Formats: sequence, C-alpha cells, structure tokens
Amino acid sequence: MSTATGASNDPMRTEGDGGAAGLLAAEADNVGEHGGFPWMRVLVLAILTFNFLLALYRSTDDPGNAAFVVASYADLISLFYCLRLFERTPEAAVQMRKNLKKAVWCLSALLVAMFSYRVAAVMPPAVAVIVWCMAGFTVSGSFCALFVFDSDGYGDTDGCEKKHLTA
Repeated sequence: MSTATGASNDPMRTEGDGGAAGLLAAEADNVGEHGGFPWMRVLVLAILTFNFLLALYRSTDDPGNAAFVVASYADLISLFYCLRLFERTPEAAVQMRKNLKKAVWCLSALLVAMFSYRVAAVMPPAVAVIVWCMAGFTVSGSFCALFVFDSDGYGDTDGCEKKHLTA
C-alpha cells in the first residue's frame, strides 16, 4: 500500500493534488501526539516558571507587584492550557470549541488589560491614553476576528450573514 493511497481518506484532500497535501496534513496532526517527549513545551514552561519565580522573589517586599506576577502567571498558564485543549478538541465538538474560544479570548483580554494597566501607570497621561486605546483596539479587534467575522463555524456569525444577505 502506497502512502498516497493511505492519505486518500483525508476529507480535505482533493483529487489531483498528488497526495502531498494530504500527507502533510496527516503528519501535522500527529506531530507531538506520539512523537515522544514534548521537549519544546517543557522548555517553554520551565523558562516561564523560572521567570515567574524570579519575578516573585524580586517583588517580595511589594504585595501589589507580587499579586500582579502571580495573576499574570496564572493567566498565562490558563491560556496555554485552554489553547492546548482547543487544539485537541475534535471538530465535531462544536459547543466545546465555542466555549474554549470564549475562554481563550477572555484570558487574552485580561492579560492585555493587566499589562496595559502596568504600562500606563508609568507613562505620561497622553501616552497612557494611547496605551489604553491600543489595548481597546486589540481586544475589540480580536473579538471581531474570533466571534463576529468567524469563518470556521465556531463563532456567532448569524448577524454577519444577515447583513451580507440584505446588502
């Protein structure tokens, strides 16, 4: 049995693509699944945790800074966990993917707001307004990209479809 024949079960593969796209998609799905120990994930998590512990050690005399460090670390870990769950959730579990997408957006928006608050606190008032405007545009733009103008079927596109049909 050739590898091209094995890839013909891929629903995204069209006839005439030579099987290369189907094989690449199948290999991309299996990367990290059964390939052994996920060194890159562990390395990133170790660096993030080391940085968290170092920042927490440096802010032991300031409870506000310590709370910010702990909240940022918890938010990042939760965000990575939700992203990983979203990647591993099957396409058929539409409601679960919608909920995970909402959680990812909320965690990302919280992270943007927390860092914007810290940056704006040390800036002159005019620059602080610019920082908050950029944060607002980032959060609202990501909301539109994930939920309003969603093309993968997991967002709420009913309003957009109605607008496009009447226009």
